[in-house]
Parts: sequence; C-alpha cells; structure tokens
Amino acid sequence: MGSGDRALTRAPRADRRPKSSDPAEALEVASEAVRGHVTAIGGRVRESLPAAVQYVVLDEPSLGAALESPDLAVDAVLDAVSGALARVESPDVAGMHCCAEVDLSMLLATGPSLVSVPVAPAARRDRSSGSVARLAEHIDNGGLVAWGVVRTDGPVPAGADGPLRGLLRAWSEVAGAGADGETLHARSLLTPACGLGMHAVSVARRITDLVADVSARCAARGAVLGSLTGPIT
Repeated sequence: MGSGDRALTRAPRADRRPKSSDPAEALEVASEAVRGHVTAIGGRVRESLPAAVQYVVLDEPSLGAALESPDLAVDAVLDAVSGALARVESPDVAGMHCCAEVDLSMLLATGPSLVSVPVAPAARRDRSSGSVARLAEHIDNGGLVAWGVVRTDGPVPAGADGPLRGLLRAWSEVAGAGADGETLHARSLLTPACGLGMHAVSVARRITDLVADVSARCAARGAVLGSLTGPIT
C-alpha cells in the first residue's frame, strides 16, 4: 500500500490502544479492529480492481493458544474469527491459515470457504487424528484447500520432487477418507507453507518458483488424479 493508504494499515499508537486486563474484552476489541480492517482493505482493492475475485486469508497464529486459554470460551474465540470471515463479501473467498499447531477441525469450525494447510511431516499428526475426514468433507461440500506445498521454516528443497511426493501423499489420504479425486484436484490451490515476509527476496523467489514447478507437474498429471484411492510413496 502507498502512503495514501496508511490509515488502513498502520496500527494505533501505543498510547492510544485500549488497555484492559479482561481477556474477553481484549478479544472483542481485537475482533472489531480486524473486522474493520477486512472491510476497509477489501473495499479499497475492489475500487482498484472491480472485476477481480479476492482471496482473503486470515492468518491467526495465536488461535491455538486462544482456544486453550482458561480465560476465553472456545465459542467466543471461534465466533470472533467467524465474524471477521463474514466481512468478506461474495464473490470474494474467505480463508483461514494458522502457522501454529491447531486442530484442523477448529480451523474449519470458523466457517472458511478456504482452509490453508501445510504439506510437511509436522502436519501428519493432524492428518492422522481424524481431521483428514473433516478435510474430505470440506472439499466435497465445495470448500477449497490451499496446500502449503513448499516449507518456509527450514532449508528450501533442492527441487520439486520431494514437495510433489508429499502433496500426492496428502491427496491420497484425503481421497482415502472419502473425497472424490477429481473434486479434490479441482478444489486445491498450491502455496508456500507460510508467509515469505521474513525471507530474502532471492529465497522467496526460489520458494515461489518451486510452488509453480509443483503446480505444473500436477497439471500434467491431472488425467490420473481422479483415481487417487491408495497410498502414494
């Protein structure tokens, strides 16, 4: 955003931020701020690109901690996120991402049209805990999945072979849980596993090039993705 948009993006001064020791009140203040930000940014983008469909993905790295907090009701936390997602107007797409460990079912409970999940060994715990069935249900109900196919928290893979194998393995698991293979392919997007803002430009470019490479290989294999039913090694 340029200097003319600072009012939309700049955080309040520290001395003007509401001070509260009540976690529930703090949650409401934060929720109101996010709802307003989503509305303002979406409106500004719509003014500049009226024909574009926006994919608005909220990143909530503290969602897991909030859900486990003894001072906050789980329903209140989920409602706060759902309220922000509801500010995304159709035909734009509202999505959720959480880079910290959180039950995938909790992400889906916030009601996103799109859910962002990593494809990495660390993510297999979620996929083996029953969340894979919810992911299959989400896809068959018309939801989208943004698969974080290239990790961003360690060494960048040397090539696309490893990320591609991991993605196909994850797709196989979801298909095995009941998702139609062709629908799974059609409702999937490929992304880096998390944000790239802390990386050097050269590293970020390498990661996005790998994502593009994996995507091209998936497109080339599109004819066989409809038959995904068993494990892929």
